[in-house]
Parts: sequence; structure tokens; C-alpha cells
Amino acid sequence: VIFMAPPCTACSAMQNIQGDQEEVLRKQEAAKPILKFVKDVATYQSMQGKVFFIENPSTSKIWKTPDFAQILNLPNTTWRDSDFCMFGMKDPVFGYFYRKRVSILFNCDLASVDRIFRICHHQHTHEPVEGNCPGHGSRTKLSQIYPESFCRVFAESIKFMIDNKHSTSFFQQNLIDDILSDFSVEEMRS
Repeated sequence: VIFMAPPCTACSAMQNIQGDQEEVLRKQEAAKPILKFVKDVATYQSMQGKVFFIENPSTSKIWKTPDFAQILNLPNTTWRDSDFCMFGMKDPVFGYFYRKRVSILFNCDLASVDRIFRICHHQHTHEPVEGNCPGHGSRTKLSQIYPESFCRVFAESIKFMIDNKHSTSFFQQNLIDDILSDFSVEEMRS
């Protein structure tokens, strides 16, 4: 199983509404080798009967690139959206939820991973993912950190998928068990 999250900076909605458009085009051109690499890895995984996941904000222009159109045409490949507010992503100062919607492109059975796809029910207040958070910096940078509960649910979903395929090695199983038993976002940040 491979999880890829190519940098979205060059293709982000924020990038395209502000700044020098020539600079934006330069960044998009510079990102092409990364997008090709992601396509090549996804294609390899698919050809080997292995699983891949690719995450990016749902508003990213990455989803409209030729490379990602080719990935979407791989066998058994589909995508779903998920709102990170539903996994507890909040502004660290004001406590309002960040409604960061991501899209995830994947090539495994949806039933194995459907728990990672949650859409906001609009029963809480959202803080826009823009500007700065006092004492913490850019909200867009803060929202790049996956919520701990998303990581836990994702790891549990992968464990479920592997357990049901009976294709995990001893090393993979121990690694997954260690991640689930000792998971700490604070340790990952330090």
C-alpha cells in the first residue's frame, strides 16, 4: 500500500487567486515531474495488483492534469471526498473547525476504506482556512497536518484491508500494530 500526497502549492486554489500569474505558471511547470512520478507509481501499483492512495485538496487543479486523468483511468480506480472537520481539525486558538475538504484517489475496495470518507454535516462553526492564526502562523500550513483521528481511522482501514486479504508480511503487521498502539501526533511533530 502506498499513500501519496504531492505538494499542492502550485495547483492550489489560493495560489491561483493571488500573486503573479507568471510565477504560478512556473510553479506548475516545476511540479510536472512530481505529478509524473505519482502517475508512474500509481500505474506500477495497479499493474502489480497493489493499492495506492493519492490525496490533495478537492479544489486543487492537480485533479484536472493529464497525469491524473490517466490515473483515474486505471482499473478499479475511483475517488471520494472527505472533510477534515469531521475528524476534528480545528483552529488551535479559536477552536472553530477547519472545513478542509480533500479528495482521495484510490484503487481498492471502497468497503475496506469507507470510514475515511466523511462529509461535513454543517452542525458546527467553521473558521476559514486562510490568513494567520495568532501565535501559530498560516492556517493553510496548519491545515496540511492530518488530524490524528483521520490517521488512526486510515491505519485501521488499511489493517482491515490487509487482514482480509491475508497478504501482509510479519514486518508489515508489526508496523501497523505499532502505529495503532503508539500513535501520537506530538511525537510526529517533534
